[in-house]
Amino acid sequence: MPLLPEDDSLSIINQAILEHQLKVVGGSTEEVLNEIHLNIESELFIVQLVTELGRAFLADTDANTQTCASYAMQEVTRLYGIRESGSREATPIGSQAWEKLSYHLQEMIYPLLTSKYTLSTGNNHSSVTLPSPIFGSDKAKTFQQWLTSWECSLVDLLQGERASQVFSACKPILHRDTTTAIYLLPSILICMLCETSDHHHQITTQVLSVMNQLQEKDKEEAALSIISIEIKQLAVLDYLSKCAQKKRQAETQGKKGRAAFIPSTQLHQVMSFLEKIPADILAHISYKSHAYSPALMHIEAYIKDNPLQVKEHLCFLQVSECFVLKSIER
Repeated sequence: MPLLPEDDSLSIINQAILEHQLKVVGGSTEEVLNEIHLNIESELFIVQLVTELGRAFLADTDANTQTCASYAMQEVTRLYGIRESGSREATPIGSQAWEKLSYHLQEMIYPLLTSKYTLSTGNNHSSVTLPSPIFGSDKAKTFQQWLTSWECSLVDLLQGERASQVFSACKPILHRDTTTAIYLLPSILICMLCETSDHHHQITTQVLSVMNQLQEKDKEEAALSIISIEIKQLAVLDYLSKCAQKKRQAETQGKKGRAAFIPSTQLHQVMSFLEKIPADILAHISYKSHAYSPALMHIEAYIKDNPLQVKEHLCFLQVSECFVLKSIER
C-alpha cells in the first residue's frame, strides 16, 4: 500500500468505498440521491413527513403524544392541501401526495381533515433564550434534550412562512418522539441554511462545540450522550453533503460547455456552511465513531487542500485505509 495514494489510486479506493456502501444500503447512486429532497415543497418530503407523523402516532400509547402527532398531521395536511383529487381544499401537490400515502395512513388522516386540535399553553413550548452553544449547558444534559432544544431553537429562527408553519406544527411532537426529531433535523437545517447565512456562525458553533469536546476525550472517557450527539451530527452533515451534491446535479443538468459553474445562492450557502467544518476534525471524529469510510474521505480532502500537512496525518491516513479496505473485503 503506497504511503500517499496518487489521484488514480484515490479514485479506485473511493469507488470501492462507494460500491461497498451502496451494497450495504441497497440501490444505485441515483436511487440513494433520490431519497434526498431539495425543498419542503417536494412530493417526496410531504409523503415522508406524513408517514413519519403517522408512525409517531402509532408508536406510542400515551394520549398526549398521540395528540401532538395528530395536531402535526392536521396542520401539515391543511397547509399542503393533502386531500383526494377533486376535494374542495385539495391542492395539486397535496392530491399527488395523497395518492402516494398508504391506505392505512389515509384512513388515519380522514378524521383530521375536519378536526380542530389547537396548542395548549403546556404544549406550545414557546421560545426561550438558550445558551450558545446549547451543548454543555443545562438544556443539553441528555441526547434528547440537546436534540429538541437545538432543533426547536432552529425552528424559531426560520424566516420562510411555509417552513415556519410546517415545522412549528411539529414542535410538540419533537419533544415527545426522538425518532421524529432525528428525522426532521436535516430538513430544518437545510431550510435554515438556504434561507440566509445570518445564522451560519451560530450553527457552526453548535456543531464544533460537540466535535471539539469529543476530540479532546478518548472514546472510553466520552459520555454516551456525547457520542450519540456526534454520531447524529455526522449523519446530518452527510445528508447536507448529499443534498448539495443532488442540488448541484440539478443545476448543471442540461448545461453544456466548459464555462465555470456558478451555484445558485441556496447551493452556495449550503456549500459555504459545509466548508466551515474542518475536514481533519471530521476525519478524526468519524474514525472515533467507527465511520472509517467517511474518515478516509475527509482526511483525503484535507490533505488535498493542505498538501504541506501530509506527514502530520500520514499515519492516520494509512490506518484509515487499512480499516476501509478490510471492511470492503468482508
